[in-house]
Amino acid sequence: MNSTLIVINAWAGAQDTLERHLPHWLAVPEADLLVACPAGSLVMVNAPVVAMGPQAHSGAAAMNRYLLLLDFLRRTGYERFWLTDYDSICLAPLPTPAQPCGGSIFWGPHQGYDAVHILHPPVYLHRTTLEFVCDNPLPLADQGGFFDRWLGRLCETNNIPMADWRALGWGFSRNTIEGEDVQLACAAASRGCFLFHGVKSREVFEKIKEAYKAQ
Repeated sequence: MNSTLIVINAWAGAQDTLERHLPHWLAVPEADLLVACPAGSLVMVNAPVVAMGPQAHSGAAAMNRYLLLLDFLRRTGYERFWLTDYDSICLAPLPTPAQPCGGSIFWGPHQGYDAVHILHPPVYLHRTTLEFVCDNPLPLADQGGFFDRWLGRLCETNNIPMADWRALGWGFSRNTIEGEDVQLACAAASRGCFLFHGVKSREVFEKIKEAYKAQ
């Protein structure tokens, strides 16, 4: 068994996008892979799948599912965890961050939430951080129940160091990469950026891959 586990969050409606991105995640060396989906929204892919909790994008229900997943992960033997989404891709081997937590960080506070650090996927958690989160969770509805804000707020209030993929030149993230952001994502890929979040269309997926190959 490897010491790193990649966990891809998905749902039935994301089946096509997940199948398109999955081969790149499976090709990451020295890492095992698991797909996690809500209990009522199964995906069917050629990879291990675990299903638990309700389907929800945010709020207490979404955070309840995340905590169920994190508690499941702590009972595995892995040391390092990369939590990502079906619309994320990885184009290079995963590094081992120096900090115990990381993501493509956006800065708050805004939209009425307190979190200063908003961790977009792929999110990295060392086992020590994962266990701390499980043992010391914020209230489920804190930060609106958005996992990226919720985790950032928990880490910043407990002085857990966070690595920023964007600052390191590793990551590019949007909720959806479209319009003028496609050109920005391709430019990032041409500079060696290898972690992308918000890749929902085949066209954008192919453009980013080509830009990365051409660097």
